[in-house]
Amino acid sequence: MSSANDLVLTGALDRWELILRSGETVTVWAHGVSEREGDYVFVALMRGVPHFEVELCRVPVAIVSDLTGG
Repeated sequence: MSSANDLVLTGALDRWELILRSGETVTVWAHGVSEREGDYVFVALMRGVPHFEVELCRVPVAIVSDLTGG
């Protein structure tokens, strides 16, 4: 049962793959990503009036060698 205060996604999240300079791979599930203040910022879009974004995580651009997905 949901209530008026529940957070609800606008749709399915996309898969993003980050290859770090160390060689490790990180998977992030998010609706979108942008570059802000030296970080990749991953967000989810939430239902509301109006719809709004929730920041899921930040990853410093300097440690990423490749970013794919969406």
